Amino acid sequence: MLQVFPVSFRPTPFVVGRAIGEFSIGQRVLLRKADGLVVEGKLVSLDIHQRVPGEFSFVFSEEISERVAAGDVIYAMECGGQG
Repeated sequence: MLQVFPVSFRPTPFVVGRAIGEFSIGQRVLLRKADGLVVEGKLVSLDIHQRVPGEFSFVFSEEISERVAAGDVIYAMECGGQG
C-alpha cells in the first residue's frame, strides 16, 4: 500500500511503497485510483534506501502528486502505453 509524506522543503510529497517491476527516472507512469480515475504523469526521483525490504521512496510529477493518496496504485507504463 502506498503512503504519502508531504514535506515542507519540496512542492511534491514523497510516495513510499513497494515497487513491482522496473522504474526509471523520467518514466511515464499511471496513477489508478479506487474510483476509476486514471492520471498519467512521470517519475521524478527514486530513493533506493529501503527502510523495509522491497519498499522505495518515489517523487512523481505534479499530475500524480496532486491526486495520490494512501492505498492508490501507480504503474510503470510499458512500451505502447500499457500499464
